[in-house]
Amino acid sequence: MRPPRLSGSVRQHDDHRRMTHQVNRATVADLPRIRGLYAVLQYSGAVRPEDIIFTAEQDHLLVGVVRLVAEENTMVLRGMRVHPAFQRQRVGTRLLEAAVATLGTQPCYCICYPHLTEFYSWAGFRVVVPSDAPGFLVGRLEAY
Repeated sequence: MRPPRLSGSVRQHDDHRRMTHQVNRATVADLPRIRGLYAVLQYSGAVRPEDIIFTAEQDHLLVGVVRLVAEENTMVLRGMRVHPAFQRQRVGTRLLEAAVATLGTQPCYCICYPHLTEFYSWAGFRVVVPSDAPGFLVGRLEAY
């Protein structure tokens, strides 16, 4: 006797998708782990002790990072990275919520890939024309 055929879509159950992620403000002691995750994800941005950094962890495993960096008297959201195995699980959303809550009403800029514009817009970021952005960010945008 043949096993019954499945119709429709088959979904694999992943236990890690049901687990909760802890979002915390990083300390200096977390910097080596953050640099390690950035290296694994091939992100070369510098991490400095004075940055405001939020991490997302699951079972003590670092799965996501975002930084608020003061550059030329301007706050910039940088280095939002979530390990691919944990994407689409609200990790980035929770990191962004923590960063935005810290900002309050302080202006902040973020250079993002076009496909992420909507993701950042729900948190209050909006597209600005380069002539309205700080000069140092315009140069960085041109290199993107």
